[in-house]
Amino acid sequence: MLRDIDLFRDLPEAHMDKLAAAARPWTLIRGESVFRDGEGAERLYAVLSGVVDVGRVGRDGKFVRLARLERGEVFGALSPAGPRARGGTAVAAIAPETHLVSWDPAELHTLMTQDPAFGLAFMRNLVARLSGRLHSASEAVFTLLQAMAR
Repeated sequence: MLRDIDLFRDLPEAHMDKLAAAARPWTLIRGESVFRDGEGAERLYAVLSGVVDVGRVGRDGKFVRLARLERGEVFGALSPAGPRARGGTAVAAIAPETHLVSWDPAELHTLMTQDPAFGLAFMRNLVARLSGRLHSASEAVFTLLQAMAR
């Protein structure tokens, strides 16, 4: 199950065992929130099955989807200092049920501190994943700006 998560795909089996021991499963029904605007994410989440829409609520009260996350994708918080209020809402979407697994950031931080090889592998994968998302966001903004300039 954890092998299907992009962030963990290349981790050695010993590291996967540590992640599995710290993981907490969670099932949501369509429309149920993982977190809402202003609450902040308290955990790091991974989608095992189903769909999570991440977005913001506009001034008109309507939800504007910014990302659609499916099997294998991660989102949420990784700060061991705890949740920070931020703009963003994550909602189970499309599928009747969405299955997530989550980790407490402080617990992950402890695992990384106790096993530096795990910490390095985890952070390498995280940086690669975030770099890809940043590139995609930059391309989307560039395309939008070009369209607005016309």
